[in-house]
Amino acid sequence: MFLFSNKTVTPARAIAKSNVYLLKPGSSAQEHFEKLVNLLEQYYHPSNGGRWTYALERFLLYLVVSFQKRLQHEQLKHR
Repeated sequence: MFLFSNKTVTPARAIAKSNVYLLKPGSSAQEHFEKLVNLLEQYYHPSNGGRWTYALERFLLYLVVSFQKRLQHEQLKHR
């Protein structure tokens, strides 16, 4: 399975997918991801809207989708 397919990948999708597949329990990537989430959290507040809102929404969507795909892949691998 390749991290990126031959399809055109948006930056938000590529970054989200990279983050998800770099995460391992106790890794430095997980620490950095937690910092990123804490940093971005303030931008997801309903009162904080602007030109960045759509990109952040897409990033969050791709992050959730990537997590879901990784979990499904790992569950199938361990059967």
